[in-house]
Amino acid sequence: MHHVKRNIEQNTKKACEKRVAELHEEALFKEPPPPEECPICLLPMPYKVDRSTFKPCCGKLICDGCIYAMKMSMGKDICALCRASEANSDEENIKRLKILMEKDNAGAFHLLAGA
Repeated sequence: MHHVKRNIEQNTKKACEKRVAELHEEALFKEPPPPEECPICLLPMPYKVDRSTFKPCCGKLICDGCIYAMKMSMGKDICALCRASEANSDEENIKRLKILMEKDNAGAFHLLAGA
């Protein structure tokens, strides 16, 4: 009886290991998610990283085209999405990022880690 139980456990373990390998292969060859859209113009974000900006006021990634258009139309540096004024200091930016980090905003973690 003990021998039968051991065989069942071994077969179950092998089946689980096989399924884990299958899931790993599915994840490897899965298509990447579509690029995120700009929340203002709804166009796909540029593939070049330097053509979009993470805004610590609202926690959104905005394409530089929308940022430029806002600056040209308003004549001052305000967020194109939430209309918040730009931070006056690095300390204010860090404070904004920490608030976003409390809300589990991945962009805020990334930006603060690179600062």
